[in-house]
Amino acid sequence: MTSLLHDLRFAARSFARAPRFTLPALLALALGIGATSATFSIVRGVMLKPLPYHQPERIVVVWENNQQRNRPRNVISAANWLEWRARNRSFTELGIAGPARLTLTVEGRPEEIAGLVASSHLFPVLGVRPALGRGYTEAEDIDGSDQVLVITHEFWQARLGGRADVLGSTITADGQPRVVIGVMAPGFSLMGQTASFLMPYGWTLEQLRSAPGRGSSFGLARLRDGVSFEQASDDMRTIAAGLSQEVPGRNAGWSIICS
Repeated sequence: MTSLLHDLRFAARSFARAPRFTLPALLALALGIGATSATFSIVRGVMLKPLPYHQPERIVVVWENNQQRNRPRNVISAANWLEWRARNRSFTELGIAGPARLTLTVEGRPEEIAGLVASSHLFPVLGVRPALGRGYTEAEDIDGSDQVLVITHEFWQARLGGRADVLGSTITADGQPRVVIGVMAPGFSLMGQTASFLMPYGWTLEQLRSAPGRGSSFGLARLRDGVSFEQASDDMRTIAAGLSQEVPGRNAGWSIICS
């Protein structure tokens, strides 16, 4: 302790003699500590902390990959996702998900809330179900049937007071009514990101097939029994190579990377 105090006094005197150096040094130190803390939080949330899903070692994240553009883990094309689902032989299920924000009006109070937009396949991919109610179905992924909402336990408690009649209640989201059909178990998150809700995309199949670009979503898949991660990666790269030949306007230079 005596040595530590001596070092601290020496450092304070050194900083006082060089004030122009002190401020940048302190800022660099603060930024370094902040970056380290943020990185550790992500690593702990995604890699070190056990994932609360059924057989998490069988879950694969699927990205598009374009080395020429320096995009090794890029968001994916919805149109490609449809092709992946039809052509792959490695996954029992392959879904798509991404960040979303909604202005939810509860008891007359509008508030912008962060959540997830996800296809119904997310539930079987993760091997989870809502603790109350149900998840939405593939039929409810489609425009016209998509006015449903699954909320997290934390949102239910904090914003809805844990009300017992939450299932079947209506929440106004971006000016449109959505029916609450499910409540996730406490602590639900996806890839380390917490969310207040999950909702379907509400696309038509025509919109999916003709989507020209890459939005803000990634793929999530569950490996079939007996299929290794390496086999699935090879399978998906073969599919990507075929699509780059068939639809070069959308896929030239693009491949797939699994993680």
